[in-house]
Amino acid sequence: MPSQSAPRYDAAAEYQEGVAQLKAGDYDKATRSFRNSLSVAPRNASVQYLLGLTYIKLGNYKKAAKPLANAVKYDDNLIDAH
Repeated sequence: MPSQSAPRYDAAAEYQEGVAQLKAGDYDKATRSFRNSLSVAPRNASVQYLLGLTYIKLGNYKKAAKPLANAVKYDDNLIDAH
């Protein structure tokens, strides 16, 4: 049974927030929003891709590798993630 104190996120709202933050150049907040979205919908290839892209924007290529690989794993038609 999940913890009652664990935060619950709206995956779509966190995604939209992350996209807005990414566009605004606020990469730390975008990372947080995308991770929140993935806590609810971990197999969302688009969010995985955007999290990887955000890590690249932060210069953290090592951290970008896993979400980008997941993006391709969950949607092999996501060409940008290759």
